[in-house]
Amino acid sequence: MIDKTNKKNILLKVIAFLIAIQGIRMLLSQIFFSLAGKSSENSDLINVLLMVIFAIIILIISYKKKINLSIFPNAQTKGQKIGYVVASIIVFILAITSLMFNGGFSFYFLIPFLLSIVVTPIFEEILFRGYVWNKLKSCYKNEFTVYIISTLLFALWHIGYVDIIWFKTTLLTGNMDMVSIMFMKVITGLCFEIILGFVRYKFKNCYSTMLLHSFMNIFGR
Repeated sequence: MIDKTNKKNILLKVIAFLIAIQGIRMLLSQIFFSLAGKSSENSDLINVLLMVIFAIIILIISYKKKINLSIFPNAQTKGQKIGYVVASIIVFILAITSLMFNGGFSFYFLIPFLLSIVVTPIFEEILFRGYVWNKLKSCYKNEFTVYIISTLLFALWHIGYVDIIWFKTTLLTGNMDMVSIMFMKVITGLCFEIILGFVRYKFKNCYSTMLLHSFMNIFGR
């Protein structure tokens, strides 16, 4: 039985880990901008690269610490297997259709597409519905509690994207209310997590939430 002190320590370590990821991402992004120049394309490119690197690091850490990320579905029946295959095909077709309607395979459109529809869903789902979820589950035996905590953390996580949001907003307009913008970003993250977390809670794997996250980003980016 894990006492309250250990629960608090694990939660604080999870929060510190999330803050460190966003802090390192911001720092490396600024270094990249100083070398390659600051543009919307470079912003998307560096975030694609960093999210891929962070995802790999999380996989390595989880492997060494024997943390099960619950990535792959445990489809035991033929119907479940068919369901996952059909869902995967639908999301793939929608993603390709979205790319074609939004500019095709040029670098200008491909990198934002990869960031929003592919890389971010995989990275954030491995991080939150994989690492964070199972890390919290190791001390909070009630999985609904894990759902609530991860929901709040995911909403607050979006504050860490303030540098990206600020930069891209300034490209569109000089007048901006960053407080309101960030508030809406947090609320959007909260709404996303309520749905994604429920799917994780229900189906016990990250692959389901990756598909749903990609689906939601296709229509919500």
